Amino acid sequence: MLLDGVGRVEPQSGSYRFVGKAKVQTLPNRNPSGLANDITLNKVSRIEARFDGGTWQTIKQPNAYETQIDVSIALAGRTSGTLEIRAVDDA
Repeated sequence: MLLDGVGRVEPQSGSYRFVGKAKVQTLPNRNPSGLANDITLNKVSRIEARFDGGTWQTIKQPNAYETQIDVSIALAGRTSGTLEIRAVDDA
């Protein structure tokens, strides 16, 4: 799974905005016949976030091979700590 993007704190809204994309990794199709599309059964099931090692919270459920992400996560008055974001495949 590949998750790539940038984020920043937006003080006026009290949130953290993350913009990027998530996509599954594929295997190269080495079949000499056909369309030669790369192969995968995986999907990006959900995008999750958590603060300071807490419980993961689902923030998006794309259920797609690739998805654009543009989310704002409320900071609820936090002024420090760690925010983690991950892409998850249910399989």
